[in-house]
Amino acid sequence: MPTSQHLNPESTQRGWDEHNLSQLRYFHTLSLREKLQAVEGMADVVRHFRQLRAQGGFKSASSKPDALESVATVSGKPMLRTFGN
Repeated sequence: MPTSQHLNPESTQRGWDEHNLSQLRYFHTLSLREKLQAVEGMADVVRHFRQLRAQGGFKSASSKPDALESVATVSGKPMLRTFGN
């Protein structure tokens, strides 16, 4: 990505908005079972990170302690795709 896009907040925001919409479109294509499995998998990730945090597994403080990024898979497909996919 060119450095000019890093400096342009409107371009960066537009990119994130497009990414978020693509995630919503992808989630919409899943069956109810796949959606429930994905949500369950994300809850497992949250529980795991909370446990790590309670055990001192994270050394740096976060401004949003419950904000997590994860990649859950459903039927072998990534639930949350990365920006380049």
